[in-house]
Amino acid sequence: MAEVHLANVTKIYPGGVKAVDDLTLRVSDREFIVLVGPSGCGKTTTLRLIAGLEFLTAGRVSISGGVVNDVRPKDRDVAMVLQSYALYPHMSVYNNMAFGLKLRGVIKREIDRKVRSAAGMLGIEGLLDRKPNALSSGQRQRVALGRAIVRAPKVFLFDEPLSNLDARLRVQMRAELKELHRSLSTTIYVTHDQEEAMTLGDRVAVMNKGVIQQCGSPLQVYSQPVNRFVAGFIGTPPMNFLEGRLLREGGHYYFTEGANKIRLPQRLEKFLVGRENRQIVLGIRPESLAVKDGSKFSDTEPSLNVKVDVIEPLGNRSDLYITTAAGNRLVCRVETNSLPRNGAELVMHLNMDQVHLFEPGDEGVNIILRDAGGWSSAG
Repeated sequence: MAEVHLANVTKIYPGGVKAVDDLTLRVSDREFIVLVGPSGCGKTTTLRLIAGLEFLTAGRVSISGGVVNDVRPKDRDVAMVLQSYALYPHMSVYNNMAFGLKLRGVIKREIDRKVRSAAGMLGIEGLLDRKPNALSSGQRQRVALGRAIVRAPKVFLFDEPLSNLDARLRVQMRAELKELHRSLSTTIYVTHDQEEAMTLGDRVAVMNKGVIQQCGSPLQVYSQPVNRFVAGFIGTPPMNFLEGRLLREGGHYYFTEGANKIRLPQRLEKFLVGRENRQIVLGIRPESLAVKDGSKFSDTEPSLNVKVDVIEPLGNRSDLYITTAAGNRLVCRVETNSLPRNGAELVMHLNMDQVHLFEPGDEGVNIILRDAGGWSSAG
């Protein structure tokens, strides 16, 4: 069992910089978990703490049930794949992949079997005699993967391994990594690319300021974000936010934004008692907005008057960047075959089955999710 358990892990650098703050996370055997977040959120530091490349300030790291706080990196039985590939330029592909096994004293015949097996798995059998400078970036990345695979470690650690690749190759390598994981062990993968996180992970842990904000399946963190940070980070384009006030009138609750007054669904009313006249943030995904003419939503859905600022065509769909009368900026995803013109004034329908309500602030909590008992953060 290659389970990884981080218990109350903290890392403070000289000067009082807290890179990781009381982080607890359990990664199951053979699970693929992705740590995702903006630059400086602590995800790479967390990976280095697992690998033993950084010393803990507080807390405990366990691998396969054993605490490894004082175990040297080479004795933790983990393999790390870096963004920079870190290949030896003077060695052939074969020797780069074999190097770690030679240091461990593995017999030559077994080294050859493992190297050629990994090369076949990665489709680089014909490159074994080449030097790294004769390879493309995608081929170098496969060599770096192969060097980790031949070791058959308990845990694979990936630190933004695809960030140096072009967009097309990244998509290809994502699919290959997903397939490869079936034959790999427990995997912890770090990226700042939320699309990469959503497509790769069994679970996704969204980090900010050294703290795991939410950990769950990709669908869960997308459709049930625990706070405004997660909602705004996960999704392309990210969730829209309208800042306004909560009003109770005629026995119903309304979200008010300037002159706009949006009646909130009856199913939400029990969560809003006592919040009247307070600031609140309404969140809605771009695909949950639609132009009124030919709208995919019912005419009974609330609407907003908006002005089109920018149109981004994306093939069979386009993103409209729009502004409400109160000055809130939103993004709406529409079909390309019926585009308005820049500067056009439109009426947008909101799919109220898909709205979220948050407390004010960058990390304002999801009111409905919390009060409904669906609150979840690290797992």
